[in-house]
Amino acid sequence: MSSNDSAVEELSIDDFLDEDFKGGGGGRFLDDWKDDKNDSHIDVWLNPKTPVLKFYRYEFPYAGKGKDDVPVIRWYRFNSMEPTAKMKNQYARREDGTREFPAEVDPFGRFIDWLCEEMSFEDTKIKWTDLIMEVGIGKRDTDKTVRRFYAGGVTGDFDSRDLSKEQKAEIFDVCGIRSSDAFKQKLYARSLYLFQVVPNEQTGKTLFAVEPMTLVKQFQTCVASLKERYGEKLGDPTITPRCFRWKYFPNETDNQKKFQCIDMPSAELTDEIKESFEHIGDVKQATGQCNVALLRKYLEEAWCHAEVTPPWDKIFEPAYKKLEGTEWIELPDSFNHGANADEGDKPAPKTEAKTEGGSVRRTRGTPAPEKKPEPPKEEPKAESPKAESKSNVPAPKQLAPKAGPEDLGCDVCERVMSDNDMVCPSCGAEYVNIDGAIGLKHPVDAGTHKLDENGQYVPVVAANAPEAPRARRRSASK
Repeated sequence: MSSNDSAVEELSIDDFLDEDFKGGGGGRFLDDWKDDKNDSHIDVWLNPKTPVLKFYRYEFPYAGKGKDDVPVIRWYRFNSMEPTAKMKNQYARREDGTREFPAEVDPFGRFIDWLCEEMSFEDTKIKWTDLIMEVGIGKRDTDKTVRRFYAGGVTGDFDSRDLSKEQKAEIFDVCGIRSSDAFKQKLYARSLYLFQVVPNEQTGKTLFAVEPMTLVKQFQTCVASLKERYGEKLGDPTITPRCFRWKYFPNETDNQKKFQCIDMPSAELTDEIKESFEHIGDVKQATGQCNVALLRKYLEEAWCHAEVTPPWDKIFEPAYKKLEGTEWIELPDSFNHGANADEGDKPAPKTEAKTEGGSVRRTRGTPAPEKKPEPPKEEPKAESPKAESKSNVPAPKQLAPKAGPEDLGCDVCERVMSDNDMVCPSCGAEYVNIDGAIGLKHPVDAGTHKLDENGQYVPVVAANAPEAPRARRRSASK
């Protein structure tokens, strides 16, 4: 078994049989053996030298190109960076709708955390039926050309069992989504189980198989039956190699019956198959780190809410820090999709959802003076393009020179200010006019603010404390 802080968990066959499945996934490494029109099957041997691996993966659409450069919607797969122990509880929500176990590093999870939290505030501008993300490739409006995501769908609220008839009707009237299709809106990570198998008729090496969850459940039932029939040793395919037939029925309307798994005792365990058990690939190809820069690009491109923009820098900052100096925070050199790929590589303009509020610039009725020339500023040190591309934290402000005997200086940073400045252009300290007297809004000796490492006068707050108090709803009801 792997440690609880690992993003990939090793399961013994007994651990696997005890799993309670929630989610699904699609195969990538075993050749696609499923026929979309006719019944099909494949016979595989479970490699007894390899464990079943459990991990979590997000999927998000983007506009790509298919055969002959025809535009198609593809899905970017991003493996979770959070421990599997935490991901098991990713659906847990507090009464106000926020997530009980927020992500610490994983940017996709932090995006969902932010959305759940933003929607928990009474003053939020994001309604649960608001369209927030859209990916399209053409004029025709079908699932193959346009994918739309609504706020309550992404957070899983559209799929809640507690919805009233009126709420279901609202979702359909505003978003056009039926209750039976609400699960398609959720962007939570899905639990996946990686098997390492050898096809009975294609020996030579062990292949990875990440199959749909309906098949995994069938496989679980089949193995449990074998252990009950033959005992712990003969019935355990990790001890006694066994061949299984995976069957697919594309025309079956009941999704739970589309797959079947049966034991194949007549299959011969040849020397070639035994030799194939020794050739095991690197599982990181399937379960390893994915490109964070690509994920950010796709999420930013899809976001379309008119009034609110997620704080992308804050969401992605922990992942960029953890992966600093690696290829996973840079767009691949070969990356190119869409007609305006070069233009798309440029950062999207950033607009904040809300101001922090409350800054007093002048007393009521005081006319704004004419803008005077800004004092000279020191040139910031040039940063290399490489360092700049790997940092998603805004650069510090340019600092004015230190105030001389005849200059008006800031009481905090002692740098030059103009007579009309009510906010220090260097450190950001705020001044207020109270009965004609100008003074610091947050005095130095009050201990509520301090100069940070970038020379900014910032609030002194406890780690992980909320940036500003906002009233929350008492429950997650809409």
